[in-house]
Amino acid sequence: MLFKKILSFALAAAMVSALLAFPAVNGTKVIAADSAAAESGDFSLLTSEYEVAVGNTVQIAYSGSANGLMTQIDNPFVISDDATGLVIKGLRTGSSGVSFFSGGKEFKALITVVPNPDITDVCDICREPLNTDINYTTTSDGEKLCQKCYPTIGDCCPRVHDTITDEVTSVVLDNDDTYHIFFKEHGEYCLYSETLYNVITNRLGAEIKEGDKVVLDYDYYDLGPDTQKCSVWRIRSVKYAPEELTFTGHVEYSCARFVRFGREGLFMLPDSLEYPDGNPFAEGNTVKTTVLCEKKDDIRVITEIESAEVVGTEEPVHIEAPFKESFTDIVVERDSEHITFREHGRFFLNKGYSMDSSTDVNNLNIGDSCEIVFYYRGLSDTVDLITYIQSLSAAPVTTADVSVTTVTTTTTDAKVTTTASDGPEIWMWMTGVDHFDSIRTRPTKTIYTEGEELDLSGLVINAYHQADKFSNKGNSMTVRTDYVWEVEKIDPKYITIENLGGEVIGENGDMSKLRGGYAYTVVIGGGNNIRLNVKGEQYEKEMYDTQGFRFRIYVSPKEGVGKFIAIDKGEVEAFDYGSYSHGFVIKGYGAFSIDMDAHMHINYNMPSGLQKGDIVSGVLYINSETNYIITGDMEVFRPTLGNGDANCDTKIELADAILIMQALANPNKYGIDGSHEHCLTEMGRTNADVNGGGMTSDDALDIQLHLLGKKTLAMR
Repeated sequence: MLFKKILSFALAAAMVSALLAFPAVNGTKVIAADSAAAESGDFSLLTSEYEVAVGNTVQIAYSGSANGLMTQIDNPFVISDDATGLVIKGLRTGSSGVSFFSGGKEFKALITVVPNPDITDVCDICREPLNTDINYTTTSDGEKLCQKCYPTIGDCCPRVHDTITDEVTSVVLDNDDTYHIFFKEHGEYCLYSETLYNVITNRLGAEIKEGDKVVLDYDYYDLGPDTQKCSVWRIRSVKYAPEELTFTGHVEYSCARFVRFGREGLFMLPDSLEYPDGNPFAEGNTVKTTVLCEKKDDIRVITEIESAEVVGTEEPVHIEAPFKESFTDIVVERDSEHITFREHGRFFLNKGYSMDSSTDVNNLNIGDSCEIVFYYRGLSDTVDLITYIQSLSAAPVTTADVSVTTVTTTTTDAKVTTTASDGPEIWMWMTGVDHFDSIRTRPTKTIYTEGEELDLSGLVINAYHQADKFSNKGNSMTVRTDYVWEVEKIDPKYITIENLGGEVIGENGDMSKLRGGYAYTVVIGGGNNIRLNVKGEQYEKEMYDTQGFRFRIYVSPKEGVGKFIAIDKGEVEAFDYGSYSHGFVIKGYGAFSIDMDAHMHINYNMPSGLQKGDIVSGVLYINSETNYIITGDMEVFRPTLGNGDANCDTKIELADAILIMQALANPNKYGIDGSHEHCLTEMGRTNADVNGGGMTSDDALDIQLHLLGKKTLAMR
């Protein structure tokens, strides 16, 4: 497990001041500060290479502010840190990197642990050094334990072996650095060292958390009937418990290594799996099945098929052809199921991926530089499956291919040189979910008559899939993939209808209680998760975070003269202002009159100052006999108006008004591309339109009035 700690600002400041004030402890030597680094003010390591003998410690030296400092250790079985993350204890021989993250930057230190003639080994429980001058006990199982972990006066605390399968309800770390794991059926278990806790997390591949169901094989101190299973002293093994799943699913994709169901998702198939009566998981089959599954690197593995009945058969879902990929990279892991490259990550191997021995990955060795050309399918966010290897060549990595680090001893006067390379950064995906983002296109039908049913045809939404992934180096990122979904169906149980005051008028999409002459809001999900069908997708999708999934509809009365009409990008051709009312003409829709009452309706949006040339869209509620606007929801797009500089000489003068009139009266000579050398230009025509709606004689009049001081160009 990657081990992280947060260093407080106060603690960081104390550590900085302590570096030069106190001598190093336990055989540790602090590297002298580099004055340039110390004066920089920002966090920086004063050296990046340290060596420590088994049982000793090394204190990492740094300068500057370490507020918000976070550290991680690549290999906690070699070294471990104290509460600050800056004092490193030597445990086992080997090398491990320590990464410091401060101010958005990463600083790397390499710790090499070398043998110590005075230290025989370390305790298998607490990891403290076992000095030759101090007695320790070797158990019948070969465990080496210090006196603190193994009482020497008789066997006063017998060790007992047991195995449980249970669900974790919580994990608590107390002030004594003891981990308390609480299980649903078996109660509390205490792990008295961080190393024991790290054993669990390393073997599970992720930190144990609430809801995990695990099989724990362990030894414990028998301290009596009340606490006999509480004091764990060794973890023999731990794994996620098998999960029994029963479902009816349609097989979208099937091969020797994986099967993917439409709703249930992807499952891995181990080589030892036995199928009942052939292979019920063939593509196109709908199967009612009960299976046992285990988690392996966040992938569900079917370990046993208890039952499988084919209840339907359809044409297989169309699967895109495999993608072709080629690169040169270093092999960092390899087995019969997958291969992992340093830069390109993990790829699973289908059976039959190789045609001959020259393309068999079993011929590769870890550390080889591999040049590969292959085809693969992306089965999920975490699984890429190699279906065929076209070519493969490899050669051992030379020192020129890897970084070589020279490590100088800091605990003695001797010089020790080792070579080490940073391990590969391997990413693991967590399960992601689909989220609602916004409405892209509202339903085609938004205006109804009393008694009609809700119609979602034409509804298109923006959605996205979001998932987190974490690396073995402690890095993490959130990956978002955006989609555009045309909605085919939403279960009515997720649909409510509210009036503009927020009161629920109809549940389950029911519009029977909606009165004519009013606007309403259709609310999808109310912020909770929903299920919906998307065009082109065979199975339902589940979507979360639907807070903004709502749109407005309008209901006209069955009888009477009132009705809602839709306006789509209509151009205002004329308008007239009066003392108490005014009217306007929308091209293609006719003339309308309006007074201030139309602007007083709560939650409606009816603009009061329409102008010639404005483009309007929305819904009007009108008296169909008089075209009097009662209220409405309108959006106005106001085109950019010109500044009056028709001849583009940067001045507003009478010549601009004259050019407008000349261009209108004699376009062949003064219009755009006219014969006169000072004819109108495209920019000039844009500048000339000071009123909106195109260049007209009114624009020339406006300019003249402006020059006379009777009307400014802003009053348009």
